[in-house]
Amino acid sequence: MALVKADRVKELTLTTGTGSLALGGAVQGFQSFASGVGVGNTCDYAINGPGGTWEVGLGTLSAAGTLQRTTVYASSSGTSAVDLPAGNKEVFLTAPARSLLDRRGDQMTGPLTSAVKDHGTLGAVTEAYSYADANVHTVTINGAHTINPTNLVEGGVMQINILYQSGSIAVSGTTQWELGGTKKSTNIADVGATLVAGNAYRLALTLVRGVRAGVLQ
Repeated sequence: MALVKADRVKELTLTTGTGSLALGGAVQGFQSFASGVGVGNTCDYAINGPGGTWEVGLGTLSAAGTLQRTTVYASSSGTSAVDLPAGNKEVFLTAPARSLLDRRGDQMTGPLTSAVKDHGTLGAVTEAYSYADANVHTVTINGAHTINPTNLVEGGVMQINILYQSGSIAVSGTTQWELGGTKKSTNIADVGATLVAGNAYRLALTLVRGVRAGVLQ
């Protein structure tokens, strides 16, 4: 089971009440939940119904034409499943406010809680940076250093704050990372940055739908 994001997913439903939604097929110009999400996966959905009824939540596609309302984030009934009236309702994928971060310049702000682990000063060694230990790591690098990210989960972001003194930096792992555009590599130099002694850098590593990517700021 995975939390799936997809574009242009919208269907209609005639379901009434507070139970699972019987999906009636994709709206013209859109794709179905079965095509965009896949049976057994979860998604963030929204319902737009008659009479001002609405709902946003986490759904599970239990069958090709059935969407379970697993967790309701908000609705016209507060935080419980809305009692859907008769008539056609639109059901579609959405990006709920609770999942979004504001991005201003090079700073990301939001209701984040971070655990921080300090690795001290390291040189020509391979060091494990575990997402299970912390999502923010700090290190001073003064040699040919290799960063080995471990336990990064789908949708997770690991931030490594680097005080650079000398040497090179590489990112290891069983899968190469997309560093700088879509170039797959393990060499941090591929982000196009020139490392300057005494400067501080921030390396953000992400895993989204199986794609591993890194950005150096």
